[in-house]
Amino acid sequence: MLYLAARNEHLIDKIIPAIKMKKIVICDRFIDSTLAYQVEGKKVSKKLVDSIHQHILRKIKPDLTFILKVNINKAMKRI
Repeated sequence: MLYLAARNEHLIDKIIPAIKMKKIVICDRFIDSTLAYQVEGKKVSKKLVDSIHQHILRKIKPDLTFILKVNINKAMKRI
């Protein structure tokens, strides 16, 4: 719930005001990362996450999502 509360605060404080000023908004984590990390990774109920997102996002959704992939061997060398 803390990450969703943080998302809500970020929306209110940063994203919504930027959208109102017609600025381009770039976020490094949003809905897709929540589905990957919490729903798939931590097995949090997708229904719960979707319900909370529906409430806090106020129909705001990304126009474009980039998915960055790296070869596991390269990632391990970087670490």
